[in-house]
Amino acid sequence: MRLLRVGAILLAAIPAAPGCSGTSGGEDGEAAAAVRPDERRYELPAAQVWAATQSAVEEDGGAVELRRPASDGGEIVARRPEGARVQAIVTAVGPTAARASVAVTPPNTALAAMIQGRIGERLSLEKAQAELFGETSVETVYPRSLEASVAAAEQSCRSLDLEIVRRITQESHARVEGRDRSSRAIRFSFRRIGDGNSETAVMFTAESAGEDAIEHLRREFERHLFGRD
Repeated sequence: MRLLRVGAILLAAIPAAPGCSGTSGGEDGEAAAAVRPDERRYELPAAQVWAATQSAVEEDGGAVELRRPASDGGEIVARRPEGARVQAIVTAVGPTAARASVAVTPPNTALAAMIQGRIGERLSLEKAQAELFGETSVETVYPRSLEASVAAAEQSCRSLDLEIVRRITQESHARVEGRDRSSRAIRFSFRRIGDGNSETAVMFTAESAGEDAIEHLRREFERHLFGRD
């Protein structure tokens, strides 16, 4: 009996082995399995990085569980067919630069790097196209609904004598494309911010136009959006 009591005391004094259940074992396990995100900077506006990130995360049948646009980027969470959970966060770090962070649970650095690679491929193509056509872009967030912003863009096209050649309207984003008399392209790209439909991010893009032309386009849009004379 004395030997049994001594053995019980010794066992009680031994710390629980890693991975064994206990009052804080679950929390320790979660901390040990903390996911280190793959974070990269892209020299393009946050709106373009956000669009490329969404496409990359949803590729291969990713089922979106959360999509939270923000004025400076956004967050998207998707579950891949094999069960991995992917979280991507885009944050602006300047007018023409943004940071994308991709985390995979359970940790999978190869998958995170693959998604970042896809984001980079999309953005490289967009940047090459912009340079090829000499496009200039600038984005601004307005305290107006997506529908009101689209209507203001169409009014701007009419007042500037631009032919509207394409309209795309979906639940969370839209686009209005036009051409001037010299066949130069202009584009308004819209994305809804948050769930209340009270803010919209608008990207103005013009082909073969400098900052002055973009600023003129933006002022005309704001005149119609806010009802200025």
